[in-house]
Amino acid sequence: MKQVGELISAAPALLDHPRKAVIAKSITRCIEASPFKNENEFARNLKIPQPTLNDWRIGNHVPQLDRILRVCFIAGASLLDFIFGRLPEVHTPQPPLSNEAVKQRIRSRPRLPRRWTEAEYKKARGALEAALVESPPPSMVEIARRLDRSASTLQMRFTELCRKIIACHEEYRKECQLQLWNRVQLSLEAGIRAESPPSTQEVACRLKCSKTVLVQHFPELCEELSKLYRKRRSAYWKRIETALKDSLEGLPPQSMRAIAKDLGCSHTSIRNYFPDLCRQLATRYAQHRSEQSQCKQEQLRLEVRETALAMCEEGNYPTVRRVSQCLAQPRYLRSSKVGLAALREVRREINKRSESNVRGSKRMRNRS
Repeated sequence: MKQVGELISAAPALLDHPRKAVIAKSITRCIEASPFKNENEFARNLKIPQPTLNDWRIGNHVPQLDRILRVCFIAGASLLDFIFGRLPEVHTPQPPLSNEAVKQRIRSRPRLPRRWTEAEYKKARGALEAALVESPPPSMVEIARRLDRSASTLQMRFTELCRKIIACHEEYRKECQLQLWNRVQLSLEAGIRAESPPSTQEVACRLKCSKTVLVQHFPELCEELSKLYRKRRSAYWKRIETALKDSLEGLPPQSMRAIAKDLGCSHTSIRNYFPDLCRQLATRYAQHRSEQSQCKQEQLRLEVRETALAMCEEGNYPTVRRVSQCLAQPRYLRSSKVGLAALREVRREINKRSESNVRGSKRMRNRS
């Protein structure tokens, strides 16, 4: 009520209505001065939606007097200062910089030009004169890094020496480049003469340079090498095709992975180049596997049958465990449908025989 009274008493001095910009600025400073420091928390304590507070802060709308009083109460500000826009600006203290940040800031400062002493001048001249006879000749950038000076400063104070150093380094660089291109040319010519010519990309990788650079400098050699490489690859895939066709007739049939391993290449590449042949080989191998599986099942069935009948002749009942132990390769028959079916068939035959024997004995007794 006291602040409202002060506002009423100051009303005659007001020449105009409070402007939206002033109210928006005051609300922003109240948010900064409040203990919340956050629009969401501030709006929650005002019991208003956060978008409404945001509209006040950017000047889209002006709050009513009761809301303004609530804002001033939370921020601990005066109503008259709020209306007139006299609230002080709050400066958030910055956290102290770490040692690393301080060092980084010092490094980033512009370095003032150092004055040349007589000793430094003699040292720089001696280093430049020594660089003239150094092998290999260093560049001006490297010399400037050694002396902790800029290359432009050295060129300005020792013009003639720097020109000689630059000329020596340029000559050395051209000589190195010439040696490099001679080595590249020799590598391309050796690839052309090789029994199995490599590709241009392989030569570029071996020399640690770009294929585009090789083609730009030696277009004729690269073109000849590419032709020989394509011819070699064509002959290679023809040999692979012949080997695949031979595998269609070979015994026993092999899987595509085994064939690719024997040929020394990837089965994925073979499938990409010869999809039809690979499909025929895969079908043939699958059929062979199916026939093998059926043959093994038939052998197991016959073995189970013979073993169970032999047990019956010895007077032992053919249980699953006994038959499993007496097989040539002991295995648990309960995991084999074929073996169990064969054993059940033998048991049925044994039961029929026993039943027929019992009936025959009964008939004999009745006749007697």
